[in-house]
Amino acid sequence: MKITLVLTHFKGGHLHDGGVNVVIFKNGQLLCDSKANYKTEDSMSMEAGHSSAAGRHISTIDGCASSDTVKAGDKFHIVVKYDFERYPG
Repeated sequence: MKITLVLTHFKGGHLHDGGVNVVIFKNGQLLCDSKANYKTEDSMSMEAGHSSAAGRHISTIDGCASSDTVKAGDKFHIVVKYDFERYPG
């Protein structure tokens, strides 16, 4: 029996402060580039789980929505980029 799985979902990543983006590839092709967006502490709610350290913190992370078919043998890999000089964590 052959089964084909079609995924309709939101793709994205999880980063901590210092994170720039999470890139997801399927079979070597770019599937999603999920970028972090930063705001200063004063413009954010501390209820979001951020520490009281001064500076910029991740406020949101972009995601990607699409429908993808996943087949046996598909290969996925994830690349995560951090830049602590630009965004001290």
